Amino acid sequence: MISRIAVILGLCTSLTAAQAARSPNWTNSVVAVCELRYRVVRESLVVDTTVVGTATLIADAKFVYAATARHVVRGLDSVYLRFPLANGRHALAKVGGSVPYNFIFPEDTLLDLSLTLVVMPKGSDALPFDPTSFAQPGDLTPGKELRVVGFPVSVRVPDDVPFVKFGMVSAIPDTSGNYYIDSNVFPGNSGGAVIIPPGLVMDSLNVQELGRYLNPRLAGIVVGYLPYREIARSDQTGRARVEFEENSGITLIVTPQALLRFLQNRK
Repeated sequence: MISRIAVILGLCTSLTAAQAARSPNWTNSVVAVCELRYRVVRESLVVDTTVVGTATLIADAKFVYAATARHVVRGLDSVYLRFPLANGRHALAKVGGSVPYNFIFPEDTLLDLSLTLVVMPKGSDALPFDPTSFAQPGDLTPGKELRVVGFPVSVRVPDDVPFVKFGMVSAIPDTSGNYYIDSNVFPGNSGGAVIIPPGLVMDSLNVQELGRYLNPRLAGIVVGYLPYREIARSDQTGRARVEFEENSGITLIVTPQALLRFLQNRK
């Protein structure tokens, strides 16, 4: 039986379940974005809870919000957030249900973001990030080690736990509020949290230890990946016939500062 901590994926290194359990904040900061889909089986109506993405929980002094990618929720008729409970179970909360808010989108169309106010179900042990735990631009230097937390839809585990993957900063944030990391993500990861895990603080040359972070910091929100494309051309005509597309492993992230501006501007 897999306990509700997280499934840890990595190519060269991995974390043990015991190590992950000592840092529960990594997994409790995200919830699955779900859509209810209906089908008929032997003249009976069956309701399936289908994961379509991930949302990262953030909070200010008054409210808790769920942030995800715009493309995850746009066009959906009904959206539910699946919250973890302290007893190991889950609870579904309908967006726009008990709270008279739905997802809103930023005016800046370059930001693939959406945000909604949420009320966490009773008994939930979800842990939102507050702005004091947002990573700063100086923290996001090339080579910085990261963790990516989310619910890839192609992966199924018994307890519906989030997956944690390794990553690192590939390029510093630009003026649009986006930056790139090296980490393979898949459909369902969109809206998930990118986290700087607890650990040492080093100088700019990565030589001298300056201190230690005791808590994880939010380094951004996953919004997509860059595809790698190859085109097969006809020897006779030279025209393109088939296009092959693969995941390049380079992932687009919205910075925590862009997320914070969106949160402040919506009030």
